[in-house]
Amino acid sequence: MSMPSSFDDDDHKERASIIARIRQGIRAVVVAAAEGRLALPVMLGATAIVLGLIGWSIEYFNGRIESVAGIIVRTIQSFFPSTTLLAESNKLTLVAIMLGTMATFLSLVVMSFATLRERIMRSYARYLWSNHVAVIGDTPIARQIAAEWRGERVLHVVAFDAPLTLEKGPVRVRLGTDAAVLMDAAGLRYAKRIIVDLGSDTATLSAGRILTHRFDNPPASLPVWQWLGRKPRRPDTLALRVAEPLLADQFFDVMDAEGREGAAAAALRPLVFDENRGIARLVLARHPLFKIAATSGHRRVHAVIIGFGDLGEKLLDQVMLTSIAGSLGAPRVTVLDRQATRRAAEF
Repeated sequence: MSMPSSFDDDDHKERASIIARIRQGIRAVVVAAAEGRLALPVMLGATAIVLGLIGWSIEYFNGRIESVAGIIVRTIQSFFPSTTLLAESNKLTLVAIMLGTMATFLSLVVMSFATLRERIMRSYARYLWSNHVAVIGDTPIARQIAAEWRGERVLHVVAFDAPLTLEKGPVRVRLGTDAAVLMDAAGLRYAKRIIVDLGSDTATLSAGRILTHRFDNPPASLPVWQWLGRKPRRPDTLALRVAEPLLADQFFDVMDAEGREGAAAAALRPLVFDENRGIARLVLARHPLFKIAATSGHRRVHAVIIGFGDLGEKLLDQVMLTSIAGSLGAPRVTVLDRQATRRAAEF
C-alpha cells in the first residue's frame, strides 16, 4: 500500500518542480524584456538582416541602384513574409525569412508580457486579492522588505517612472504614490499589512495620515464587486518608515488631537519604524555594554563609533540610553569620521 503513495508523491513533486521552472523561465523573460536585456530577438533579427542582404544580393544585385533598393526592401520584408516573397527566395533568404519571422513573433510575445502583465496584476490587486501585503514605495528599504517577505502574497506599488520588474522581488505595479487613489486602485481596503516608505519622512507620514483617516471612515456604500466575497477590513499593520523621531512624535500628537476632536479615537494606529534604530537596538541588546563594563570592573562605558551617518547617530542615542547601570559613570563616546569638524558643528 505504501508504494502507490510514494509514486504519487514523486509525481506530485516532479509536476511542482516543472511548474516552478516554467514560472521561473517566464519571469526571467519578463524581467529581461522590461530591462531591455533580452538578446534573443535582437540576435535573430540581426542574423536575418545579414543573411537577407547576402541572399538577396546573390539573387538580384547587378550594380544598379534599383537592385540595391530591391534588396533592402526584400530584406525588410523578411520580418513580415508573404507567399510571393517565399517563391522568389533561395536557401539563404529562406533562412533569413524564417529568422525574421521568429524575431517578429518573439518581440510581440515579449512586448505583450511586458505590457499586459502589469494590467492583469492591477486587476488582480483591485478586484481579487485579499489578506495580502502591500508595500508602497521604491526605496532600497521598500525593495528589501518586499523581496524578503515569506509566506504571503505581496504587491509592490511604485511610482509611474519606476522600473517595472527587478531581478529579486514580488509583483510590481506602477500606480503612483497617491494614498487616496491607492485605497481602491491597489485594493488596500482588503490588505492584511501595509508598509509605506516613500523616501521622504514628510511624504510617508502624509500618506500614513491619509490611509489612517480612510480606514477610520470607510465609505457608506460598498463596491459592486463585493459579491466576489471580499469584505473590507482594517489592516493588521500600517507601518511607516520614518527616520526622524521628532517628526514621528509630532505626527502622533496631531493624530491624537484629531482623534479627540472627532467622535471617537482612531481605531487604527500606525506603526513607525526606522531600520537604523532597529539595528542599533539589536546590536546593543545582543552585546550590552554596561554588562561588559561591569564584568571587567570598568568605571564607565567607552564606545567608539566609526562614521556618523544616520546609523552612527542612532548608535550614539542607544549607547547614551543603555550604558548607565549600577555604579557606572556617564558613558564616553568617541566618534571617528572623515568630516569630524562639520559633524561636530552639526551635532
